[in-house]
Amino acid sequence: PILKGVYHAPDGSLAVTDSHRLYFAKNAHSNVEPQTIDPKTGAVIDGNYPEVSRLIPESSSAKYTVRLDVKQAIDAFKALLAVNKLDTDAMHPMTTVGITDDGTVAFVAENHVLSARYEPAAAADGEGEEMTFNTRYFADALALFKDVGATEVTMRYYGSLRPFTLTAGEDDELLALLLPIRKIQ
Repeated sequence: PILKGVYHAPDGSLAVTDSHRLYFAKNAHSNVEPQTIDPKTGAVIDGNYPEVSRLIPESSSAKYTVRLDVKQAIDAFKALLAVNKLDTDAMHPMTTVGITDDGTVAFVAENHVLSARYEPAAAADGEGEEMTFNTRYFADALALFKDVGATEVTMRYYGSLRPFTLTAGEDDELLALLLPIRKIQ
């Protein structure tokens, strides 16, 4: 039940997770007492919220980073989701991301009928292997960043089987941490 709430930490941060993704916002409230609040009712939920700060990787340990224009990425992910919807065999809407030969990042969704590809204008800073993730979770995170007025997010990749982050703000004030999907061949 505690994971259905939004954790208000004494340092002013907020955290919410469903165990597949985590949203974390710094300096978001002024409560001094830690509490978890049900977002639907406003009631306090009793229990101990998991220590989520230890799940957030150090940005300096990223294998690569890429900056994404939020509006452009939202439009691109609509196309990727449309391709996912045509795949009736898929359990989850999946997109694969990898670095191309020319150093750009390519997001690809495909099925037995068609595929869609999004290559942001910015080159990747670093290297890494392909990673697959839930397209819907990435699109939801982009929508959150748009709703708070972010025009650009930084994607940080830490390894094909490690959670990756999307962040915005000068000091990464808003962070989305998403788990990759282990593809079964």
